[in-house]
Amino acid sequence: MSIVAQRIKTLNPEQIKTLEEKKSVSIQLNEKNITLELADVEIYFKDIQGWQVAQGHGLSVALDVTLNDTLI
Repeated sequence: MSIVAQRIKTLNPEQIKTLEEKKSVSIQLNEKNITLELADVEIYFKDIQGWQVAQGHGLSVALDVTLNDTLI
């Protein structure tokens, strides 16, 4: 795996948010600052069983969709 791919995997939530909102983020790679563009990466979210999650306009919403006796 390339050093760039390894570095991308270590982005923190704040860096990912900046990347999504501003379409780029500066990161350090081999003691140099580089600009990572949104088009350079693919961001995806892992589903959590029993939850529906939506994101947009800087907001995230999670809804517990587990059915219980009252809902059924």
